[in-house]
Amino acid sequence: MATHEAPPPLGPEHLKLVNEGYARCVDSDLSRITIDEPIVLVSAARKLLPHPSSRPWQERFLSSQPNNYPATFVGSMRLNAPRTPQALSYCLAFYLSYVFSDPRPLEKVFTFPHKVPAWAKQSAQLVKFHRDGSLEVGYSEVAPEDSSPLATDATLVEDTISWLEHQSDTAFCLPSSSTPDLLFALKLADKSFIWVALRAIASTDSISHSELETAIAQLKPDSLFTDEGDDMHARAIGALQALPHRLSKVNKHSLLRVVAAFPAEIDLDPASISAYATSRASTWQPLRARRTR
Repeated sequence: MATHEAPPPLGPEHLKLVNEGYARCVDSDLSRITIDEPIVLVSAARKLLPHPSSRPWQERFLSSQPNNYPATFVGSMRLNAPRTPQALSYCLAFYLSYVFSDPRPLEKVFTFPHKVPAWAKQSAQLVKFHRDGSLEVGYSEVAPEDSSPLATDATLVEDTISWLEHQSDTAFCLPSSSTPDLLFALKLADKSFIWVALRAIASTDSISHSELETAIAQLKPDSLFTDEGDDMHARAIGALQALPHRLSKVNKHSLLRVVAAFPAEIDLDPASISAYATSRASTWQPLRARRTR
């Protein structure tokens, strides 16, 4: 996934990548190799994704192109599952950029533990915000073929808040703090916008209900960036509330809280999860192709 920060260089043992056109040398000794071209990264990712089967029932619902079939990416992730929340967040950003590249119902991507809110039955599409020369806030939908950086990898809380204030022109933010692990915004069918704060759990063990409630509680706006001082917290809250045309029906901050676990799956039992803890919250489950009659 392309970010504003270049990845650490590889060593000369990876010179084969240069010969095959995936990487380039950045020093005269040919000892430092980098892969930082967005188009190359996207092309390599697409090449690694397995093509879905062309059985008739799949052809009715899914394109034959792997980049239009996010479930194949999840299958590839299972072969080498991310081991840290940060690694999982990178994978989810790539995955969600395809899932929401076209309008898709929120309830088909995120699982709500209680009754699905009416607004969540709308389709949603990934967007990125920016400010023009007059400081007016604009936005654009994010297309899979877009070669611009997909995410801002924040190293300081200032970087995260600048992203919330639409200074970065990227679709995702990987915050400097441990919660949330991923931030992005979606445009709903009624032309309103919502924030999404995601907590990533990279684990092979089942996620208990108490762990789920704790993760959801950590994503409450009142809990965000509190370790950075009152000024930073207030600035972050102000940025959340300044989202243009935001959907206030979600909550006063228009923030949907999402918990994503992989490769473990979250088994939601509404009777075991308090309605208070999961209000305006959901979990992510990988998309799967399903046979329909």
